[in-house]
Parts: sequence; structure tokens; C-alpha cells
Amino acid sequence: MELFRLHYFLELCKVKQFTKAAENLAISQAALSKQIKILEATLGAELFNRQGQTTTLTPAGLILEKYCWRITNELVSIEEELKEINHSSNHIYVATYLCDLEYKLNDLLMTTLTDRSSNLQVHTIITENILQSLETMDADFGISFADLPLPEHIGKIDLFTANYQFILRNDHPALAKATTEEILKELTMYPFVRLNTEFSEQNKLTNWLDTTFSNFSPEKVIQVDTLSLITHLVSHSDSFAIVPEYTNIQLLDNSIHTLTYQELPKRNMAVYYLKERYMSRQLQQLLAECQKQFQ
Repeated sequence: MELFRLHYFLELCKVKQFTKAAENLAISQAALSKQIKILEATLGAELFNRQGQTTTLTPAGLILEKYCWRITNELVSIEEELKEINHSSNHIYVATYLCDLEYKLNDLLMTTLTDRSSNLQVHTIITENILQSLETMDADFGISFADLPLPEHIGKIDLFTANYQFILRNDHPALAKATTEEILKELTMYPFVRLNTEFSEQNKLTNWLDTTFSNFSPEKVIQVDTLSLITHLVSHSDSFAIVPEYTNIQLLDNSIHTLTYQELPKRNMAVYYLKERYMSRQLQQLLAECQKQFQ
């Protein structure tokens, strides 16, 4: 069984289309189709169901895919371990979600890590599926919420817990109240600005408001796509928002007032990695530095 055919097979698994896979591999579609047929003949089983222009894996294809990623992982590990001997690897790839809160966190992490390791180049990979980015070896590790469901081959290191805070404009009417509890009781009568429903963590915050404050109305929730829009709406209206403290919004906009509240949910973050993948000393030090910085 030739390794290059397994490489072709995995590319087709990823994009699920012969035309796109052939383009990515820089070969013709006919050549790709021929190599897949040879692989199927070698194994004595069909690997793909062909449905128009798209493909899906057969039961045999699913088994082969599982073992192919293991083989690929071993090859990558060999390469990385040899690079470490030659001191030639100074690139780290971090997977994260397309979310403004993660961008702010990444900025903080990257600044910290590159400041402490001037020869280290940290690259961010934006993905919709962090665990898949690890499985396909596109990323060295991923950073996300600490409650992702984990398959056996993915490991997790709890990174840190971030506190949330309320933000509102400096001259908000609710600030006329005497205590934090009275301010929040008044504040939650106003519209709540949050990131859109694609981010499950935002639903957790909305549910917390709904169960904690009797005068909060889910009908008054305003959903936006970016943190800058949240800041703009809060600073120019009577609305309020809940954001992690590390966003430092008050430092970026002096018209914003922040309120801490101990009962707010926490933002638990973790590092995810592929257990079977070789972890260089540099990467181990990087993960340890992440934990140290945010604890």
C-alpha cells in the first residue's frame, strides 16, 4: 500500500469532492480517480459512495480513515522529533474559533508568548472545528472553552478561568442606585447586547440573566457579530453587555463603566492537543507558560 495513495485518500476525505481534492493535490481528476480505484482494488473494498459531485465514506472507508490519521500522525511525529534535534522548528500553530472573544484572548496569548520567546513564531488557525484541526495535524494545539466533548485521543489541559464583567455607559441611569445589587436590578430592565447565537457560551449568559433577575426580558436581547459593535451600542445607548475582563474594554473606551459581580458565570478555557502526537520540549514549555501566565 503506497503512502501517496493514502495521502490522496485523506485529501478526498477532507473535501468530499474529486474535483476539489484533485485541485488541492495538483493532479488531474482522472489521475485521482485512478489512484483511488487502485487503492480500493488493493483493499478489496469500496471506500467512497459517489453521490453526484460529492462523496461520503463507506464503512470500509471510515475504518481506513481512522488508521490513515494514525499513520500520518506517526510520520509527522518523526519529522518533528528530527527537527527538534536540529533545532530547526520555531513555528507553533494554534487553532481557535472565529469569535471576537477568542481574537482578544489570542492577542493576549501571542503577545505574552512571543515576548518571552523572541525566536518563536505563533500562528493562529481560525476554524469551525478545533478538534478536527488537531486530528488533521493542521494545528499543534487548540484553545477553547473547557467543556468540549472529548474523544479518547484528544487531551485537555485546563488553562485559566476568566471573570466576566458588566459594561454600561458612564452616565447610565442605573448608576444612580446606591449598591451593586440595586444597580444590576435596574440595569437588567434595559436591552442586553451580546454576540450572536452561533456562540453557545452567549446562551449560557442569557440563561443566567433570565434565572437571576426577574425583570430581565429575553425579548430585549440584541445580537451582534463583533465586540466593537457591542462597545459602540453600549456607549451610545442605555443597553448593557457582559464581557470577559481580559477584553480591557474600559481601557479602550473611557466612556464605558465596568461592574464586577461575583455571581456571574466564569469563562473556563482549556488547551486541547492530540495525545498520540509527538510534543516537542518547546511546545511543552509553551503550554506550561500559558498556564503560568493566566493562573
